[in-house]
Order: sequence, then C-alpha cells, then structure tokens
Amino acid sequence: MNYFLKTSSNEWNAKKAFNDYLQFYDVDEIADKMKLDLVELKNSQNVGISIKRKAENFILTLDTVNINNKRESVTSTSSSNKKKQKSTDTSNVSPSTGETEIDDLFNPKNASASGLTLTSLPTKIDDLDPSDFSAANVTDPYIVNGKNINNCFCQYQRAVALKNNREGLLVECNTYELLALNNILLVKNGQCSTMMKEHFSEATMSDIKHDVKKKFNINNQGIDNGIKTGVDAVLKAYKDGDLTCKIAARRVGEYESESTQFHPVDSILVGIENLIRKIPKQKFNGMIRENTISCSYIEPVLAPMFTDPDTHKQLQWLNTKVMDESSKQFDFAVRELVGSNWIGPVLIGEVKGEDQRDDKYICLLDLIRIGSASVNSINFNLYEAVLGVHIVGLQTTFYITTLQASGLYIMLEICTLTLPRDATELRSYLANADELLTAAQYASHCKVSNNKERLQSMSAATISTPEFERFIASSRDRQRESSLIDSSRIASIYLATGIQQQHKAYYRLRSNSDDLSGHVSVPTHIEIDGYILPKGCTIIASMDSMHRNPKQSPVHPRSFLPERYMNNLKTMQAAFNFGFERRLCPGTYLAKVELLLQIKRGSESIIPYLQSPLR
Repeated sequence: MNYFLKTSSNEWNAKKAFNDYLQFYDVDEIADKMKLDLVELKNSQNVGISIKRKAENFILTLDTVNINNKRESVTSTSSSNKKKQKSTDTSNVSPSTGETEIDDLFNPKNASASGLTLTSLPTKIDDLDPSDFSAANVTDPYIVNGKNINNCFCQYQRAVALKNNREGLLVECNTYELLALNNILLVKNGQCSTMMKEHFSEATMSDIKHDVKKKFNINNQGIDNGIKTGVDAVLKAYKDGDLTCKIAARRVGEYESESTQFHPVDSILVGIENLIRKIPKQKFNGMIRENTISCSYIEPVLAPMFTDPDTHKQLQWLNTKVMDESSKQFDFAVRELVGSNWIGPVLIGEVKGEDQRDDKYICLLDLIRIGSASVNSINFNLYEAVLGVHIVGLQTTFYITTLQASGLYIMLEICTLTLPRDATELRSYLANADELLTAAQYASHCKVSNNKERLQSMSAATISTPEFERFIASSRDRQRESSLIDSSRIASIYLATGIQQQHKAYYRLRSNSDDLSGHVSVPTHIEIDGYILPKGCTIIASMDSMHRNPKQSPVHPRSFLPERYMNNLKTMQAAFNFGFERRLCPGTYLAKVELLLQIKRGSESIIPYLQSPLR
C-alpha cells in the first residue's frame, strides 16, 4: 500500500512511512519501494505541483541522508538486554568494517539515536503499565477448586507487561502473552507457554476447561455406529472405484435423518457429500492454496453446519480475494439476520493455505485476531460465547471464547480435525468426525445472553490502539537462523557497497580520453530516437555517461555514496568497468574478492596502529 497516497502530504514523515512499509516488506526492500511509489506519485497527472515537489524532495532525502538516520525504530529493548546485544554484536564485527559507523548504525543500544532496529528483534508495546492489571476491584472473582483465577491471571498479565517493558514480545514466541494483554486466557489441550506455567498449573488449566464445558452443558456425543458403518462402506466403494461420484454422494445422503429440525449429524453427512463432489478422487502433488481450501474444503464442510435459514444464520465469506497478512478483516464469519440487518458475528474464521503453514507469524497472528475479534463481538453484541475456527492448511481447530468472570475471557480449544486432502482420506475423516458434534454443541450457545446487564458489567475492552496494531504487524520473526542478524554480515554488505561505488569512482577520476570502452558493429541500418545508424558503423560505449546515468543514480551521480547500493549489489546497477551482457569479463568476480581481501588486510594492520597507546 502506498503510504504517500493514503496520507496527506502535510503529514508525510520518513519514520512513519518506514513503519508503514515495514508491515508489508522486508527491511532491505523498503527504501526501493518507497522511491518507486514516490516516483509514481511524482509522475502522476492527478496531483498538483506542490505534491510533486514534496515527492521529489522526499526522494532526495532518502538517497542523501545518512542511512542511520532514515529508518524508524520498530522495537525497544531494556538496558540490560541492550548491553548483552551490544557485546554480542561487537564481538562479531571486524575492525576493518568501520567499527564506529557500524556500531552507530546497527547496535540496538543506539536505536533511539540512530532510528534503526531490526524486525527480528522483539517489539515493545509502548505505555504498557504493569500496575494497570489488578484484581483488587473484582467483587465476584472466578474461583475454581478454591483457586482465585482472577488473581492468578492478573499476576500473569503483570508479568507479561514487565517482560514487554524489559525485552519486548514476539508474535511467534508470545502468542499466549499477547492474548493475555487482551484479557484472554488461552486454554489449549496439553499446551502452555513457559510464562503461563509459572502462574497456572496443569491441573488448574484442566479444571478451567471442565468448568467451561459444565457452563455450556457439553457432553460427549458421537455419530451412531450404524450410520458410521454404512457411510464407511460407501466411501470404501467410492475409493475402490465401484461407485461414481454422483452415486456415492447419493448413498451417503440416504443416511440423513427424516427430522424436520436441524441436526448436527445431518450437517456432517451433507459435508461429506459435498467433499465427494468437490475434492479429487486420487492423490495429487502440490500444495493446496488458500482459495482452493476455502472453496473446495472449508465451505463444503462448514456451510452445512453453521448455515441455517430457519434460525436466520448464514456463513459468509468476507474477503472476496486472498488478503495479505496485515489485513484486519477476517476471512469468514457466521452472522444472524435480524429484520433486514446482519448482526454478529457468532463465528469467526481465518484460513491459510498449505503454502503458508510454515510461516508461524501469520498463522499465530490469525489466532490472536480470532481471539480479539471474538471478545469484541461478545462485548458489542452481548453474546454468551463466540466460536472461532483457525484453519492452517487442512488442519482445522475450533475455539470457544466466553466471558467467564469480570475482565477474564476464556478462549478454549475445542478440537482439532484434519480435512481429507482427497477421496482416499475420506474414511479417516469420517472416523474423527465425532469432534464436529462437540463444536456444534458449543455453537448452539453462541447467542445473546439472557443476562445482558451482568455480562456488560463484567466485560473488558481489548487493546485496539494504533500502537498495538502497529506492533502486531511489525513483530514478525520469519524463520531466521537466530533472533539477531549477525553484525559482521551487515558490515560485509556495507563494505560491498563501498567496493561497488569505488568501481565507479575509479572511472570518474580517469581522463575523458580514456573513458570510452567496448564496441558493437551494426549489422543493418537501424534508427534510434530519430538518429540513423548506417550498416557497418561501430558503436562505442561512453563509460562516463553510463556511470552518471540519472536513472541508476538519480541523486548526486558524481558523489561517493555507497549507500545507494545497499539494496542492490548487482554489477549492472553499479559499474560497467568489466563490460556487460555477453562481453562481461568473468574476472569481475575475482577483482571484487581481491579488492575486498586487500581492504580487510590493510584495515587489520591500520586499526591496531591507530588504537595503539604509544601513538
């Protein structure tokens, strides 16, 4: 998204722009993307001259300002953590790389001054005060087996706030903690964060789970064995090729009840019929993407379960196209039609394809959004509970979120079910389909509370400030080898840009008589920009004009600015000293390595001398 289009030109700010682009692009892509958007804006015919001038000035700022002043900090760390990171980074940086510049540029200790930190570092939520979390005003605490859950939860929240202020949080590592800041206690089967274990024992979590089940009168139900056996036989025959798709779906439909009322078992059978008609009959290669999962797998199964015209409930897909992970809109929801208006949602769902299941950030971010959106729906619509469906690949997990006590929402994992990839897995899906009956029981309680006043008095708002939204979008840590980028690697990149610039500087210092290189013989008469080049003429490239081409170096092409290559180290974007295209000399790679080694060797001998106490 173009920050400069959606923001008034009077409010343009380099730091805010960097944070905005950081939600969608990696750090090393941001400067180039900002420039492209600014150039596009400057060349647009729909903007005035004043905006075009501002865009041009902004481009100049991006290219000429010192790089350590043009990037916005997206994280803060405690002083102790900063010292630890500084000692780690300093030990990895060779003196040959310009210790002071690299330290000022990339050391988290100087983040506030330099304006740069890295997205792999934990991100801190500003203005989060641990004293804000207190159970002192709770008049009716949540007691389970003699344990005050409200007190335990508030202690947990304070610990999370202290951790945030001390070292920051990450979506991938602190999902439970981020939900806790939104007054949500996530209860998953056999899973718990390390910090949560310090405040809640396994027995306590189990007691909370059973208490929620008791609240909604949930009992263990299963599909009748006779129905299961009959449907399994149909699926086996279909898998073996004895039945066609149409006949198999019809045979499964024969096991539906004749009741006039909505029954969960019937909806499960309808879902199986739909899967028979939708999914491939045999195994296949490749990953299933989000659109296909939504249309061919999720919709056939969930629509029969949660769409009921008799009760005016409808499963709706809210995103008509696959949105990026920073979008706030959830993928689908179940809403109720009251009069001519839709209210809700009573169910919230997020989907990610198999191609994204290894990206922990966006998958866990979906879970946080489901929890936060469920709480908001409970507060706004005064629901007893809201169902959440978290789909990653073909793995589908159901959650129920309910306001259990004053300021305490329980987000309980109901079950996890794997959808069949193809018809060969339909029988396995049927064997585990009983889990869907439990989800259907919880769904029947997702309705307006009978005691609205009490629910309203106990409700608590989630964190919905722009600061929290920015944090959620910027705290990604995508499968990096370590939580910190090696400073020696960063220094090497900066040194490489200097080598690229030095190639160009060498030709700038040469006399113009030597600044012609290479030749091309014209095989036929050609015309370029109105100039006719006759057959047989020789074209000689002007190195000076090529190296000072404003398209490649739009700002100060004659200046020594290694930063211009920070995001692009390609030879063709730097210098043409070694030729280009088919005549590119293979010695260019050897020359760069030799130059790098010579600089490193020279620096190792000079730096100790400069630092010598005898000097």
